[in-house]
Amino acid sequence: MKKIASICMILVLIVLFPIQVFAVDFTIEKTRIDAYLQQDGTVEVTESHTYQFDDDFNGITRTIIPKEGSTVEKFSASENGSSLEFELEDGNTYKVYREGDSGETITFDLTYTIQDGMEIYNDVAQFYWPFFDKSNESDYEELDVFIHPPQTTSNVIALGYDEAQQTAETANDGVVHFDMGRVKSDRNGDIRVAYPQELFPAASLTDNQSVREDILAEQQRLKDERAAFQDRQEKISDFAPYILGAFAILFLVLIWSAWRSHQVKKIEAERMYPEHTLVPKEVMSTPATILYMQSMPQNAYLVTAALLDLVRKKYVKQEDQNTFTVQQRNTEHSHEAFLISWLFDKIGKNGTFHTEDLEAYTNEKSNHKIFHEDMQTWSGMVANEMEGHNLKEKKTKQKWATGLVALLMIPFAIISGIHQLFVWMFAAITLFISLEAFALFYSPKTVKGIAIQNKWKAFQRNYPDTDVSKVKKWKDNDQLRAIIYAIGLNDKKMNKKSEQMINHLPAAQDSSHNISGLLVLSASVQQSFSQAEQTVSATTGSAGTGAGAGGGGGGSGAF
Repeated sequence: MKKIASICMILVLIVLFPIQVFAVDFTIEKTRIDAYLQQDGTVEVTESHTYQFDDDFNGITRTIIPKEGSTVEKFSASENGSSLEFELEDGNTYKVYREGDSGETITFDLTYTIQDGMEIYNDVAQFYWPFFDKSNESDYEELDVFIHPPQTTSNVIALGYDEAQQTAETANDGVVHFDMGRVKSDRNGDIRVAYPQELFPAASLTDNQSVREDILAEQQRLKDERAAFQDRQEKISDFAPYILGAFAILFLVLIWSAWRSHQVKKIEAERMYPEHTLVPKEVMSTPATILYMQSMPQNAYLVTAALLDLVRKKYVKQEDQNTFTVQQRNTEHSHEAFLISWLFDKIGKNGTFHTEDLEAYTNEKSNHKIFHEDMQTWSGMVANEMEGHNLKEKKTKQKWATGLVALLMIPFAIISGIHQLFVWMFAAITLFISLEAFALFYSPKTVKGIAIQNKWKAFQRNYPDTDVSKVKKWKDNDQLRAIIYAIGLNDKKMNKKSEQMINHLPAAQDSSHNISGLLVLSASVQQSFSQAEQTVSATTGSAGTGAGAGGGGGGSGAF
């Protein structure tokens, strides 16, 4: 059923998004556009697009969205002088057909005429046009646009917007070159060029007014804006090292202060909680200790360790390899009482729990949600015991203050990005993330928390290399705690040491008999809980348009 649903979803995506599904990997290495202005106000355009294909391909696309009041006509496409077939799709997109293989570099030559592309006024005639706009989905690695007047002139006004701003150069013959370089997708870049009106004697007036001064004012406005932008850019660059430096020092002070505090507490922990035995004293229950030492333990191993710990504490008795009975319900911790009720009353019956009961219980789909909720409730109660020992400091005021101060980096990063100071922008973002991470995740351990952690880490480190003869001298309770702790962590080296230890214990002793059956028992119980979780997880899912001048625009692509 899932496979059928997946196939249907893929088919829907193919129908709705055919271009995205079958996208061709390519690079437009070089684009040159020449616009030849005619005396009657039409514009003859030739475009040359050099594509580097990294996939097999069927052709290219060129979207040309004319401005309001103008039309695009006489479109044609060729390669090295040979005509290529094309079709108009969606009114503005031309699909040019030319099949090829991955690795080919092809130059496509396109020509078309823009009717009523010029705007004719009393004093000037302007060509104000977007050859691409923010709807374009492809990068141009190198883009050049040339505007050619009907005849030589030196009286030219040229300006560009967005990506075309400050890119215009006027030659002696009046040809304007917009050297845009690399232009990313989703960008606007309108070009605007004005020539004397008398160069277009066959063109009809668009509007009976003079606009030369307005265009010159617009040109000056853009220059002033650019100068102001550069001035702000320079000032921000001057102040950025001091602003970011102060925040960097703040972050380093926080890190140093946290490290220094931890070192002092480590010394205090050794003084207040001296330990002379390999197995640490029992401060918390075994499940809570495992949860503290391994913040995301596997539930199956944690529950297995918890059940075995109930056996160790004689709350539960092991009747055989797969059967347990309740002996005592007056437990030390609330999560122990909940575990007994869950396993021996809800899953088992009348205070008896068989590992087969778990499989029978989880085979009923109606029990899956309840099983998952009970597991979450029990693990939450274990976490509550751990938190009740105050093993971590809250540091609420410090964390809130750090988080609020870090927010000051957001406006600075935005301002730096707007002013194209990307190094400072990334530095501000890095500091913001670092400070916010400190505020979110800094939870220093108390002296007690450090002491517990260090003692159990030392145990984990030393236990696999401890001589069996020394382990045999431990109290039975310590031996059991060591084995159960290793089982809960699912630590292979520690479990191997437990096996070695059990193999050397004398079988005649009752306590040793209980210990020797522990690993076999744990494997059976853990397998039952793992299978139950997999069964439940399978059901509950609990496992881990034109935006350029006058509405025009366009773009390029391939298929």
